Amino acid sequence: MHNKENFIYVVALCAQRADKPYGLFPSVTISQAVLESNFGQSDLSKKYNNLCGVKGTDPNTSKELTTSEFVNDHWVTVTGRFRVYESYDESIQAHTRLYVNGTSWNSNHYPHVLVAQDYATTAQDLETDTYAQDPR
Repeated sequence: MHNKENFIYVVALCAQRADKPYGLFPSVTISQAVLESNFGQSDLSKKYNNLCGVKGTDPNTSKELTTSEFVNDHWVTVTGRFRVYESYDESIQAHTRLYVNGTSWNSNHYPHVLVAQDYATTAQDLETDTYAQDPR
């Protein structure tokens, strides 16, 4: 992507296709992609098209990378396995499926996100349903 506006435009098209059938808010997905990938400039997004930091377990479809996680009130560097995607569209579709299908350990991980009626509530519900470890 050449600039932030182009990044948002491309991700918006993907998010609209993926989110609308489930009543999710593309604006929230776009915001998460912007935040997680730094407008597509993170190594994870540039090398592996993973816009939202979706983790994986299969060595055939993921890569091990170092990342920072907030554990016991401080930041630590850990190695995590992150999904690899062929395109931004595939990444956004997987992100949507994560909300709809939940995690491998809890299929009902995002119940509040799935029923939120507006983007502001959805954003708050991401914290309630523990989408990320970053306290900010």
